Amino acid sequence: MKKLIGIVVLGLLWCNLSVAEINVPNKYLGNCGITKGGLSKDLLDTYLKSAFKFADIYNFNTNIKSDELIYCNLSDRIGITFTTIPYNSNNIGNGQYVSIGRAGSSSCIMYMILDTSISNTNDQMLMVDYNVQSNKFGLSTSNFRNENCY
Repeated sequence: MKKLIGIVVLGLLWCNLSVAEINVPNKYLGNCGITKGGLSKDLLDTYLKSAFKFADIYNFNTNIKSDELIYCNLSDRIGITFTTIPYNSNNIGNGQYVSIGRAGSSSCIMYMILDTSISNTNDQMLMVDYNVQSNKFGLSTSNFRNENCY
């Protein structure tokens, strides 16, 4: 988990300056900041802003408001998940959440935004992989991962 967090921290540095206009919650509830080795609010803000920056880059329309994602869950298995309601693994965020974690066993970080309130099921999810070392990002496809996520 420490390695994942380290990779994510490095990966977020590239976009930290250009995401200031994205609103974030005043505080986070959940276990992200209260577990041993919890994450700082500034770091959580950066994670969330980065996800919405990718949404802007890929013109992903969502009804999710970044500043309403007040619940944050940190998991060794999944990574970080932001929701508007308390975390429940059986119904994550009532179908509206942002998740950030490792892209399989690769060197990339995967950012995922899921919004099932969008009527067209083809437009409900955005998944972007980001390679910290090469500073390349792209839609999460096997071609992108094979070429950029070693």
